[in-house]
Amino acid sequence: MASIAVAIMLTAAANAASSWVQQGPTVSGIFGGVAALSSTTAIITGGINNGKEGEGAFLLDTQTHTLNQTFAAQGGGMSMILAVAMSVNTPNHGVAVGPALLGSAVAYVTTDAGKTWSPSKDVAKGFAGAVAGSDIHGVPDGSGSDTFAYVTEYNSYTNGSKCSHDDSPQCSGVFLSKDGGMTFEHIDWHGTLRFQ
Repeated sequence: MASIAVAIMLTAAANAASSWVQQGPTVSGIFGGVAALSSTTAIITGGINNGKEGEGAFLLDTQTHTLNQTFAAQGGGMSMILAVAMSVNTPNHGVAVGPALLGSAVAYVTTDAGKTWSPSKDVAKGFAGAVAGSDIHGVPDGSGSDTFAYVTEYNSYTNGSKCSHDDSPQCSGVFLSKDGGMTFEHIDWHGTLRFQ
């Protein structure tokens, strides 16, 4: 996959059409997600400077025009970080996700606005336990807890048995975390529809 030069551009809502301003350095890479922390900082997920796609999370500071990697995806197998969301209840609490397999963490959690990250307790076990997705959101659940919903496809149920549906060998659905991204309940949509 070829890399392209990326310039991160931000705009003010009041004058969206004419106020795009480059933020941070121009870098080579692929970005997957962004979560604004304030009017001057954001977490960006992806890979830069000839790194692999989805390699980690970066903090962007628009006042100093810097983009610094604070986390690199790791694990016994393969993990990519393509999306990030912040809690609706705890401003510094966020979860970053992406495809994972072969013992990699399903998610990574920050409680200090992206400065440090910890792997989830849930891991993608082998190929049968692979997880893939790039869409996560903080969810207001009424309890005040840090709840996240991760739209994903996965190859096995929580108990480890392989997904099996009439129309697809994969499960599709939502991983729901009620403990801030450390563990996930699998909510199955009963197969990945194949359009013909």
